[in-house]
Amino acid sequence: MDQIHDSGGARIMYLLSRLTSQAPEVLVTLLIFSLSTGVVGGVVFYLDSAGPDVLDEMSEEICVDMEILCHSSFYQQNESSLNDFKELAENQEGVESAASLSVLHSYDKNETNPDFRERVILGVDSGFFVNFRDAIELNENRDILNETNCYISQYLLVEYDLKIGENFTISVPFYDDLGNLTIIEQSLVIAEVFDSELFQYKSSPRANAFSILYVIASRDALWNAFLDLPHEGINSIQDRLWIRFDKTALSRTDPNSMTSLLTNIEKRIEQRILPIASVSDFAIVDVVGEYSAWASSMRVIALAFAIPSVIMGLMLVYYNGQLLADQRRKNVGTLKTRGASGVQAFSWVLSVVVTTGIIGSIGAVVTGCVSAYLSGIIREFMVFDVTQLASYHIAPLPLSIVSLFLYSFIVGLAVGVPSALGALLMTPSEAHGQLDRNVLLEVEKMVNPLVLLAGVSLSGLLLIPILEILQSATLSMLGSMLFALTLIILVTVFVAGLSMLLARPGAYLKSGILSHMQRPSIMIGARILGRTGKAHRKAEAYSLMFIGLVFTASVFSSLAATTGSAHMKELFLFQTGADVVAIVNPSQSNVTLDLVETIAQVEGVAHAAGMLKITTSAQFWIEWYGSVWQTNRSVTVYGVQLDNWLDSAFILPYSTYYETPENALSIIKGDSSKVIGSFKPIIDYQTGPFGERTPVYNDFITLRLWEQNETHYVNCSIVDVMANDPGGYRASTYGYTNFYAETYFPGERGGHAFFVMDIEELHNITNSQRITKLYVSLEDGANYTRVMEDIMSIAPSSFTSLETPYDDIDSILDSRAGQSIYGAYTLNVAFSIIYLTAGVTIVITVKIRNLRRHFSLMRALGADPNSIETAVLLDSLLGTAFGFLTGVVVGFLVTVIMLQMPVMYLGLSAGVSWELLPLTLAVPYGLLAMVVGTGFIFSFMVTRAVVRRALTVDIADDLKLAE
Repeated sequence: MDQIHDSGGARIMYLLSRLTSQAPEVLVTLLIFSLSTGVVGGVVFYLDSAGPDVLDEMSEEICVDMEILCHSSFYQQNESSLNDFKELAENQEGVESAASLSVLHSYDKNETNPDFRERVILGVDSGFFVNFRDAIELNENRDILNETNCYISQYLLVEYDLKIGENFTISVPFYDDLGNLTIIEQSLVIAEVFDSELFQYKSSPRANAFSILYVIASRDALWNAFLDLPHEGINSIQDRLWIRFDKTALSRTDPNSMTSLLTNIEKRIEQRILPIASVSDFAIVDVVGEYSAWASSMRVIALAFAIPSVIMGLMLVYYNGQLLADQRRKNVGTLKTRGASGVQAFSWVLSVVVTTGIIGSIGAVVTGCVSAYLSGIIREFMVFDVTQLASYHIAPLPLSIVSLFLYSFIVGLAVGVPSALGALLMTPSEAHGQLDRNVLLEVEKMVNPLVLLAGVSLSGLLLIPILEILQSATLSMLGSMLFALTLIILVTVFVAGLSMLLARPGAYLKSGILSHMQRPSIMIGARILGRTGKAHRKAEAYSLMFIGLVFTASVFSSLAATTGSAHMKELFLFQTGADVVAIVNPSQSNVTLDLVETIAQVEGVAHAAGMLKITTSAQFWIEWYGSVWQTNRSVTVYGVQLDNWLDSAFILPYSTYYETPENALSIIKGDSSKVIGSFKPIIDYQTGPFGERTPVYNDFITLRLWEQNETHYVNCSIVDVMANDPGGYRASTYGYTNFYAETYFPGERGGHAFFVMDIEELHNITNSQRITKLYVSLEDGANYTRVMEDIMSIAPSSFTSLETPYDDIDSILDSRAGQSIYGAYTLNVAFSIIYLTAGVTIVITVKIRNLRRHFSLMRALGADPNSIETAVLLDSLLGTAFGFLTGVVVGFLVTVIMLQMPVMYLGLSAGVSWELLPLTLAVPYGLLAMVVGTGFIFSFMVTRAVVRRALTVDIADDLKLAE
């Protein structure tokens, strides 16, 4: 026992002595461990922490999470009460509160106003407004409900010209079993007015929905007055239980387990309440299913996009292990020459690895929390808003913390175990060789480039359909994390393999350049570095691959974030039509272009243009299965104010097919016989030598325009097309014509037949001056809300509405779901610079150590230290340059493959289609220049610092250490 204790004590003492004697190296190792999982930890912890906010955003339109409905049989028994149901619900996991209420649903066919024929009267208890305060908008200083008063809706108050303090009579028609009509009435004093989105109703499929909740009264008052009503069907009164779940508690559950949790709650409740009651609505289940799918998808997407950073982190740990390998081998040699066994040497080395791994993995968790904190203040890519911290708290799931710790620890263990095994298998002669510094160079073998090429090609081809599946489905629907694992593996193989393929020739080129340097002052040092690079071609390729991955992460994140953000904003701008669009009231025929000139003078308005939209018909010839037929179709004619419309409306460079928009509009200006269409009629097809069919277009149509009681037929030629295909409108089956192209008229429904002409010509033909819409562009920095208020104040009765895309854009940028991907992108860029700094430091340090003897001899023979420093700096900058070229190529290809992911930029918005406009790559030249410049500057600085520190060692001591 004493021997065991002594052995354990000796092992601990040796461990402590090694750690303290190598304090700088140990601190660097711990730092490397912490940084290696920074992006992964930040992304995972951020998604965990943002979960409650995202779930709240997704469920903000849901007032009642679950509803329990009492059936007629409930009122014929006395074993269970509504309070029993309430107690049962509140005891379920995740339930925040429950409230009992009564719903009186009435229908009076004799009501003259159709909006008031169907009504809902709510009977509530005192705690209802505490538990469901978001469902009803009420004055906080209201009178408390009792059996003599009530609250009525704002709509009812206005339509019936009522006032607070007056009596209001609730009247419900009731038919008995014999069909006799009885009117049951109850008069209550109006105590307050409310607004609510509950009990939405549509009088027709195309009508706008409105709430038929018109009265809220005390539950006791409602039952006392309408006890005789039935408990099912129309003109009935029923008890219900409304349940609200704790969204924060739900979001702390594993997303894939949320739906199962809620389903089990529903089953447990119904087992107790059936058949006298049942769960009639469970709206939160659908929301949780959507949230679970989003959370799973976002984790996979974010982790897939962080693959370059993950590989960099792994390589950083590997490089650090290589940096410490020589010292560990020397320590093991010392132990074995002093009589230690292989097992003892193995345990000592392994204890160092495990100790640093545990401490470093704790640091990785801390780094992940710091990264998540940083992500929490990111509103858009590289745009920080510290005010967001008021509603953001870091709260990672325990499973995420454990997973990140184990991931970091296993990576460190995988790097350190080979050293421990080497200590176990080291022979005495090898131990003396380590002490004598007689380490032979190993022949480095590299992977066959054909194998790499095959892996890159296969993974790239498979990524395309995998991403298409991810766009049309969710991971939870696919039913397995195998899909997620497949995506991550494919991205890893593609990024790592392509980076290595491009790094190999870069390493050869760099070594060749250094080997052929002719400048006397640096020739010797450069040639030594060049020859060393050729000898260690694998290590050189890995170093270039590492630098390439740094720039891959930065280039990909910059391109993807900028392009996705720009496309998202373009979609909303195009869908609205301009910065501000004013819809003219159809009943106001006196709104003319004079109003446009007035609006153009409003402060903050840059340009304004009017537009007249009319529906008419057009005659044209069109091909129909080998024949040409004359057709007469309904079309829309847009008369636009050409002088200002180009500057006011959101018109893109590709909006017109043949000419630029400027040229196309200039052609139709002042000429009613020339129009821009959404198509050109196809009158024939020409067959090419390989069987391909080329359409033959007809440019001529006849528009039928009305002027009061007179009809004008205008023969027009189509000079250009506002669509991605000029033949998009063509024959279909059964004599119909369908649209098969994307049209580009801003602010109007796409996929239909339309023609654009000069509004002045359209006014002359139709003998009118009216307009139906105004397009307004704003000056840079203008407050769109204030401008809209000013426009509305000019002619309040002239417009039915003012629209702007910026409300939708801001709602996406302000949502946690929309911000999540920008946080991942920003972390990628930030950590790339950190990885580059740490990686270059380690690579240069290893290189200087391997070449210490050469440089010492050069100094002893009189070489200028500055020439050595210049040669190493040149080697480092060339490596950074080749790595940058590699990163640009890989980053661009990854961006092109993975950019079609609307969930990343639209958050949870379904208000616009991602494919509405073609996606064009937006290159942030300024940001990329800053990232690249920062990378070169940091590489230069750390290289210079490492070299100067190495060259300050005394030559005699350096030669002695190098022997």
